[in-house]
Amino acid sequence: MSIPADERALTNVVDWAGGHEEWEGFRAEIFGAHFEPIMADLDLPDDELLEALGPEGELVFTAVMEDFLGSWFGEDGERNVVDEYLASRGWLEKKQGVRYLRAIRDAPPSLFEVVALDPGGAITVRDLVRESDPFRVRDEYLSETLVRWDCFVARLMGAGRARRFGVGLLRFPRELADGCLKELNVLAKRLRTQFRKDARKRGKTEDLDLAEARHLLLLGPTAGIFFTTMFVNWHVRRRTAGPPALKNTDDESLVLSIVRFPIAGSEADVTAALDDLPEFDRDGPDPNWSWRGRQLPPAPLPKDLAGDDPEVGPGYLSLGMAEIVDGALQLHVNSVERAERGRELLASRLGALVGTPLTSHEDPAARLRGGRSEPGAGEEEPDIPPEEMEAVIRATLEGHYRRVLDEPVPMLGNRSPREAARTKKGRAAVVEWLKALETSELRQAVETGRKPFDTGWLWAELKIPRPGGKP
Repeated sequence: MSIPADERALTNVVDWAGGHEEWEGFRAEIFGAHFEPIMADLDLPDDELLEALGPEGELVFTAVMEDFLGSWFGEDGERNVVDEYLASRGWLEKKQGVRYLRAIRDAPPSLFEVVALDPGGAITVRDLVRESDPFRVRDEYLSETLVRWDCFVARLMGAGRARRFGVGLLRFPRELADGCLKELNVLAKRLRTQFRKDARKRGKTEDLDLAEARHLLLLGPTAGIFFTTMFVNWHVRRRTAGPPALKNTDDESLVLSIVRFPIAGSEADVTAALDDLPEFDRDGPDPNWSWRGRQLPPAPLPKDLAGDDPEVGPGYLSLGMAEIVDGALQLHVNSVERAERGRELLASRLGALVGTPLTSHEDPAARLRGGRSEPGAGEEEPDIPPEEMEAVIRATLEGHYRRVLDEPVPMLGNRSPREAARTKKGRAAVVEWLKALETSELRQAVETGRKPFDTGWLWAELKIPRPGGKP
């Protein structure tokens, strides 16, 4: 949690440094090292860069200021702004502020992942760069604003029960966190190569493992610059490029859609009629059906399974899921176009067994923005109680994720989650994919006040142990 004494102490050092020409020059040097390459790469002046960063801009500047506090200057690297400020004005600071300044001076930044939360009390995290075991940090604010599997970069100060994070904490989306780790591994391998060469020159055979090399990179003077550059580039490019276009396998805009037919006849007659439709396959004993699309070409098996010659039947593209719930037949699909096709198909085949359907749509992009989509032309806003609509949305999400299990996923190298989970490397990628899904659902729940959609069954469906068990 951001402690007022920490913020005051940070502001006091910055103000003091601004009154000393030499230290103001050092501060400008740090800011230039962080931002000048970014502005040149993005071809943006500083005012447009700040505007493009949006609300993250203030956090970035705070993180850079903490980097200034931890930097050393002078011909032999013997000068530090915290040391000289405390020698000059330390008597004006409260003990908490002095402890913060000394701790942040010596704390390198790193990348952390939330593995558990105690809302209102603490978070349990692990250091992804150092590959640490999970440990607990008391922080009321973070425990109520972060969600499980969130990643962030911060400076960890203190030890044991006194551990806490610095003020300049930057939340890294999982895609960005994964990119940071990959880039750090590239840099760490280069460092290992150079370390071995230097050792051979001294007649030694010393070596570093990858984790030790990454740790040494964190202790270097450019660690803060590395994280700032990754963070700013990702956010600015994302904002200037606009939101990603979400598409299904038919290249249709991804919109969670529900077509709801009131049952006019008996549920038994509707069940029998659906069982007879060649486009729908019954999923077990419950009144659930998969809407079957075109046949898919067989996917190549992973190398470690290629010799098993398993008997695999033809695969089909799943277009949606139908179910009978509370006297209504509901068709769940992920695009407006599929909703229209399914509406026409079922209306023509079921006839008088069902009444006039109502269609509702929810744009996932609108959900991410905290809004909701409006019904299109000619569509009606269904008069459904909030608790029933919540159940419908959950059923739609479950149906969507069940279909995704057997569809290509770009994050998994365009393999389906079931296929990727067959190999060790693929399972590791699936774990990251599942974490990203879970974080997204938890984050939307925090931002919209909705009860989070539980993705725990996805881990079980893929036979992958959920890290840390159910929260």
